[in-house]
Amino acid sequence: MLKILAKINPFRIWRENNELRAEVTRLKEQLQREDDEAVAVTDPSELRFLGNLQKEIQKRGLKHTFIAKKVGISPPYLSLILSGKRTPKKQSIIRRIERVITGNN
Repeated sequence: MLKILAKINPFRIWRENNELRAEVTRLKEQLQREDDEAVAVTDPSELRFLGNLQKEIQKRGLKHTFIAKKVGISPPYLSLILSGKRTPKKQSIIRRIERVITGNN
């Protein structure tokens, strides 16, 4: 038991916990910024476009996590965009999503 305790490095554990806390804080701030920048989609043509993107994602077998990582947004935010519950103020996000889905990135 003492040999196991001797191998535990408290500084490493402290550092890893701080890194984890910093990452969680960064992700929370990112989600808040994304939420602040977004409003619901109401234009029927935009909703059809988003529906077509969803169909293309399913057709190509892409995962939301993959697309979100390539675009630089969180997977939950991507889901909100594709469902029409949020629309990003930056239209470049929609264009990047479309490029990732179509393979033109």
